Amino acid sequence: MRKLIILSLFACMAINLHGQSQYRLWFDNQTEQAVRGTGSAHIDLDVSALQNGLHQLFVAVDDADGTPATLTARVFLKVETSEALLYRYWFDDDTEAAQTGTVVSGMGLSLDVSALQNGIHTFNIAISDLSQTVIGQQSSLFVKVPMGGIVRYEYYVNSWDTLVGSETLDAPVYPYHLLADLDVSGVTPAPLRSDNFYFCIDDGEPVVMAKNDIYFRFYADDYSYIEDAAQYADLSTSEPVLAEQLEEKQAKHTAVPETDGISWFKADAETGDSVLFTVNVPSAMQLFGPDGTELAKTTSRQIRMRTADSGTYYLAVYDVSGSASQMDVCYERVDIATGMDITSASPSKAGSVFDLNGRRVSTPVRRGIYIIGHRKRIMTTK
Repeated sequence: MRKLIILSLFACMAINLHGQSQYRLWFDNQTEQAVRGTGSAHIDLDVSALQNGLHQLFVAVDDADGTPATLTARVFLKVETSEALLYRYWFDDDTEAAQTGTVVSGMGLSLDVSALQNGIHTFNIAISDLSQTVIGQQSSLFVKVPMGGIVRYEYYVNSWDTLVGSETLDAPVYPYHLLADLDVSGVTPAPLRSDNFYFCIDDGEPVVMAKNDIYFRFYADDYSYIEDAAQYADLSTSEPVLAEQLEEKQAKHTAVPETDGISWFKADAETGDSVLFTVNVPSAMQLFGPDGTELAKTTSRQIRMRTADSGTYYLAVYDVSGSASQMDVCYERVDIATGMDITSASPSKAGSVFDLNGRRVSTPVRRGIYIIGHRKRIMTTK
């Protein structure tokens, strides 16, 4: 699957303690392999055994009597280059609140989770080089718990009756803990169904996977607990997407998908095109962008939107209702981005020009989207 090239062979940590305080350092959930010591220290931690990708380094400081005092965590990437990389990260589906920056060898990321509610969340990070060529994207589940921490968690897959694993922690974990490398190898994967699939672009090729439901129970030191649930894509169910090519204004006549099945189609568009996908039978539709991002989902027989990127778009059609055995799928670029220069166009040719706020523009002076003759156009000026 995706590979993130990596940061360094060693992680360094400087610790300054007072008195007889003790420290413990470990990666991810590997509490049994914690490095321990007392007093001030500068430690080189060998990360050569860690897989490429996203990890957390935990540092716990205990008082002399063993009472937990503080616990901090640093997110880091293991990569094979000393060059600076660009990162972009966000929580759950809140891409509008994404944080961006540059990371260099040996550098971690401090994550602010204060605005998140207690419970399960997804941490997403995308890495690119300085030319903004995307290297890869990775997601990890973590749980934010009350400041009192948790001492144990259990996880179940697809049913509360199926306990898959559990872990008792050496000390209460707070304020959040990354649930990395959960072992689900013995789980029978959920079937790939039309209402339960995950689509992505892997190494330039479209693939689809089934989703499993995963349930968590988090225990506090008084044995009270909270419960939460999430979903994950099962890599063992990955299969290539065989999509039929759609041509503009040419209906694709095809059989309706079987029950729980998905029919896939693809079409090419340029940045700024207004595209229209229609199906002539009642069905559900989902549209995905060239990078695999879900752009739209509907049961209204049509999807219309303006494209943000050039490339191949993928359409999933499923859950056809009624008795139809055949269907027509149509694709049209109803408003093609021309990039035309309107600075010298006469009103008789160009029509009245308005910006997106509805204000009349006599002569557009900058590149942007304008409304001309009741249609949106992307314009360039000399």
